[in-house]
Amino acid sequence: MTRAELEQLATRIAQAENIPVRGFFALVQAESNWDVNAVSPVGAQGLTQLMPATAVEVGVTDPFDPEQSLLGGAQYLNLVKGWVLSAAPELAATPNELWPAILASYNWGIGNWRNAYRQHGDSWLCYVPEETELYVARVSPAFHNEGELIVNCAGGPPARARRFPWLLLLAVAAGLAFRKTQ
Repeated sequence: MTRAELEQLATRIAQAENIPVRGFFALVQAESNWDVNAVSPVGAQGLTQLMPATAVEVGVTDPFDPEQSLLGGAQYLNLVKGWVLSAAPELAATPNELWPAILASYNWGIGNWRNAYRQHGDSWLCYVPEETELYVARVSPAFHNEGELIVNCAGGPPARARRFPWLLLLAVAAGLAFRKTQ
């Protein structure tokens, strides 16, 4: 499939699954750079980089089939959204806080995010791995337009990203560097 065909398919699936299209595009870009055959060093596969067990959970039998991968990724994103809202229903009112939590959970795992949120509340982003922090900084702006995620890391480790504009530029540059090495 061409990139244009993949984007048409992703648009249709995002709309059907009630996911912001621009955000879903950013997720696919960050996960696989739109490479249907992408495989991560830890074994995540396809356009939406589902781990094999996760793929089975959402009914994906061929993670390298673009439609299955996109649909499975969208369905998993909705599952994660439900889990985040069950752990922190107060986030429903603030998309600029909800989407970063959903994306951190998608990238790092819902259990890891839930533990960080329980232990550190609104400053949970200060306690995620750097990879997840950069992922959230790079992808979450495409999911909402309601301002910045403000993180107070007082008393915690120094956060690498507080959504300063320079961090977003760094994340984009890292994505470009990754693309050039492929």
